[in-house]
Amino acid sequence: MEEGENEIRIRAERLQGAHLYLDTPSHTGTENLIMAATLASGTTVIDNTALEPEVLDVIAFLSKMGAKIEGGGTGFITVHGVRKLSAVEHTVMADRIDAGALAIAAAITGGDLSLVGASLEHFGVFRWKLEQMGAEFAQNGAILQVHQDRPLRPINVITSPYPGFATDLQSPIMALSCLADGSSYIRETIFDGRYMLAGELNKMGAKVEVADGVAIVHGPTPLHGAEVVAHDLRSGIALILAGLAASGETVVAPGYLIDRGHANIAERLTSLGAQIERELIR
Repeated sequence: MEEGENEIRIRAERLQGAHLYLDTPSHTGTENLIMAATLASGTTVIDNTALEPEVLDVIAFLSKMGAKIEGGGTGFITVHGVRKLSAVEHTVMADRIDAGALAIAAAITGGDLSLVGASLEHFGVFRWKLEQMGAEFAQNGAILQVHQDRPLRPINVITSPYPGFATDLQSPIMALSCLADGSSYIRETIFDGRYMLAGELNKMGAKVEVADGVAIVHGPTPLHGAEVVAHDLRSGIALILAGLAASGETVVAPGYLIDRGHANIAERLTSLGAQIERELIR
């Protein structure tokens, strides 16, 4: 392995199976180790693995290709290396984070939404927290229906690895909490930088304070349009959601960050009745 100022280069003639332990159940780390172990010589044991549905989807895909993988979803995965994999057809599962953000779009506007391909089982704790706030879900085959027509209730959220509350949905639910009747408490345990959203929501009339590692959202507060900054992908989609509920015009920039996790979001929300436009700055 060679580590430079801006890059890391790793070379290997043939990987050898080993016993591996993850200090934290990293989602991407688990998937990368599984893929590497699939063609490694011998057996690889990976302890404290991530439990996300996407990990199981990767395992299902690799298994179709001829990989020998055991223990998916248990936190303890064993991979018996094979010499080659075969080409297959595989349909990738729906993006549960994108589906979760759209579910919050229904909740924050007090509307109804049908999500084609989304699975309620993939939401984990997020499902229960949104129901506690007043949202209603109904799974009808491949269609997940989301309905919100009652006053939003405040919520307590602590992010944690799956099936806990997804850190990627912490920013969107912070935006939703601004409209809840009471104070919500949100503790981020994975990415501290996500509290930067608080200042942007406050520009829109929210009352969010961060103290002792907890974001406290005092609601309900009427939101109004403003020029706000998307510090990252998740704060960007949260600000779009806040803009749906705000009076006046909200400008969220830069927009390209949001595209990475929510493709064609302006077009999709427009098809649902939102007034949203994408502007290219030259």
